[in-house]
Amino acid sequence: MRVLFDTSVLVAVLSSLPVSPRIAPVAAWTLLEHNVLPFMQSIDLTADDVRQAIARLSRQGHAGGVVYDALIGVQGGLRTQ
Repeated sequence: MRVLFDTSVLVAVLSSLPVSPRIAPVAAWTLLEHNVLPFMQSIDLTADDVRQAIARLSRQGHAGGVVYDALIGVQGGLRTQ
């Protein structure tokens, strides 16, 4: 399975979920380390890939978190061919 992920975002989301008790950052990391990361592959964009994608997204009028989310899709599309 080829999936892009940003580990820091996953830890941030898990450790800030509105649940009680809260998930501690070390617990979030442990969950990811043992249950997610062994089944995923990180795929990096080049600086040129990022510039081209942001330019295209900007011309299309995308803003905010949509740009970040779209970069994830772009990354998967560019590197899983």
